[in-house]
Amino acid sequence: MDARDTVNGKFGTWTAVTASLGLTREWKMRPEMRSPAWTTNIAQVLVIRAKRLKKHRIGRAFQGHVMLEVGHVDLQFLRRPKPPSVRIEVPDRSASYVAFDADAFEVEAAVALRGDGTGARIGWTQLQTLEVDRAVYRGLTPDAGKVHVFRDRSKLGGVGPCRDVSFATDVFTAPPGTQRALGYTPLRPLNVALTAARLPGTVRVSHGDKPGQWYDALRDNDRTNKPNYLSWALVEMRFCAVLILQHKGGRLEQLKHFKWSLRWEDRFEPVRANGKVATVRRVGGATGNRIAFEPFRDGPVTDGRLASLIAASTAQTCNKRGELRYNTPEVHNYASW
Repeated sequence: MDARDTVNGKFGTWTAVTASLGLTREWKMRPEMRSPAWTTNIAQVLVIRAKRLKKHRIGRAFQGHVMLEVGHVDLQFLRRPKPPSVRIEVPDRSASYVAFDADAFEVEAAVALRGDGTGARIGWTQLQTLEVDRAVYRGLTPDAGKVHVFRDRSKLGGVGPCRDVSFATDVFTAPPGTQRALGYTPLRPLNVALTAARLPGTVRVSHGDKPGQWYDALRDNDRTNKPNYLSWALVEMRFCAVLILQHKGGRLEQLKHFKWSLRWEDRFEPVRANGKVATVRRVGGATGNRIAFEPFRDGPVTDGRLASLIAASTAQTCNKRGELRYNTPEVHNYASW
């Protein structure tokens, strides 16, 4: 058998055969439809050649047919704030007030985008997750009484988180192209409409804020009908800022977020003029005043309440809530202290 196979391998099939097969071959196999020997013959293994498309062709020739895609996202501080401060204003003898000020900060987002930006926007939204806002007034003498003011317990102001934005029907902090935050002008726009953007490219948008609060230095006690001066105040705010991409059609994609908070707590004593309380001054220093930022985080918020607030078509703005709380606080007047 080995000798026959050697001869046939050298001189061709059917050169040497057994006598029982005969000298002529009346039939033979038809291997025309046989599959290639991919597993036994390297010469028959299928070869596929891929052609790499140039980057500029994706960005230009096919841009109108590619959905908007996000590449690398970088966040950085363009301006870091100083600690919160308290100032006492005396515009006239009858209307002095205490202002709780925060220094402005600005965080810039640099977002690499490619595809079709028609109808899309990118920018920031901010949610206020907590607000403590209360004060204590007291008279010069015990019989002048005291007053407790709780703005954060206002029945009309509502509870839970609110959207710290310009309009109830817009999730972004401000309209497209806006480059002015409350009390502060950022170096970058707060959000950008992408219809006219040249993509692929990097789009830069900023989030800036400068919140504050204030209390009258004096108020009348409704039970004693005597003036009470601001003795103590506590204001605390917590926020979550979210970088969002709004696709054509309205779908929102949360790219990054960070949480931050600030706090004022101060005590005051009366300043007299002509035998009456004219205003107040601080006592005890500024150890209770601080601002803090948590690390930047990738992706969407994990708190379901905040996610629902971002997705809502309309929501109460924090400015509207603040107005209601200021005008309708919970107040307790006491006849003595």
